[in-house]
Amino acid sequence: MARFALIQNLYTENLGLMYLSAYLQRQGHESRIFVDVHGTNAFAEVEAYRPQAIGFSCTTGMHHWALDFARRYKDKHPDTPVLLGGPHPTFYPWIIRDPVVDYVCVGEGEGALVELADALETSPPYNTGLEPLAGEIGNLWVKLGDEIVRNPLRPLIDDLDSLPLGDRGAFPMRDILEESAYEMSMMASRGCPLACTYCCNHAWAKLYSGLGRYVRFRSVDDVLDEIEQLARTYRIETLYFE
Repeated sequence: MARFALIQNLYTENLGLMYLSAYLQRQGHESRIFVDVHGTNAFAEVEAYRPQAIGFSCTTGMHHWALDFARRYKDKHPDTPVLLGGPHPTFYPWIIRDPVVDYVCVGEGEGALVELADALETSPPYNTGLEPLAGEIGNLWVKLGDEIVRNPLRPLIDDLDSLPLGDRGAFPMRDILEESAYEMSMMASRGCPLACTYCCNHAWAKLYSGLGRYVRFRSVDDVLDEIEQLARTYRIETLYFE
């Protein structure tokens, strides 16, 4: 069983990290989400958790915070590998050249993260014993000494109903809901059919060309089940579809 710390710097639900955390747990690993904002002590909380790896999902701009946190953490825990994923690393995976970054996940992260967790569970320390990762984990770029191995993309996840619901238990939901006037977010699909000029969606679609349906939907029953669960558990007043 590998233990992952997933870290964000927004005091809100992060649907991407929630899905990754839930998927890791379903596959028998441990995962927690930590929020690093003013008034929290995420660094000490992550240290107390003693993860085998720390991961960040970041957009452009937010990557500066992720690298700074990872650098400070590695100064004290040099053998803890660092994984970056999300939009910025997907479109600029060469961020792996930064000395503090060990892995970059390009595109969807569920399968790559679980296979990395499996490898960390059974392998010697990451910087000497994960050479088999070089050609085995789709979507993952791996730093092996001075070499950077760029594994190919795996197909998109087609059956969204097969994914667990996001791990909302990792968040201080009562405080977050009070801040948002009891509004909660969810997703009923993946892959936007539009190509707005200000958005990276057209680049996502091009990246995954030939690797499955880009626009995918959850079933109506699956979406309704989640809505009922959220309304019952959190007594939300507004539901926002991302």
